[in-house]
Amino acid sequence: MAFLSACSQAPAPNANTKEYQATGEILALDPAAQTAKVRANKIEGWMDAMTMEFPVKDTQEFKKLRIGETIHAEVVVEGTDYWLSGIKEGPGEEPAK
Repeated sequence: MAFLSACSQAPAPNANTKEYQATGEILALDPAAQTAKVRANKIEGWMDAMTMEFPVKDTQEFKKLRIGETIHAEVVVEGTDYWLSGIKEGPGEEPAK
């Protein structure tokens, strides 16, 4: 059983991993792909404000997400891969339109 719970966790970052703070509104969820479409504010050091799909590797974090909620999260970038981690619901800046 411990093996199964370990599989649902996001991988540990390595030395080439970068993390950025993000705030945005969840517009859609795709359970099959485990992605969240987010209207994100500018992510300093990584990208301008835009709407895009973000993978959420941690199954438990993904299950807590709701369309319409504003989230704060880390965007973990490892090479060409990226995903959301440390997701928290909360008020924040109005997402870019």
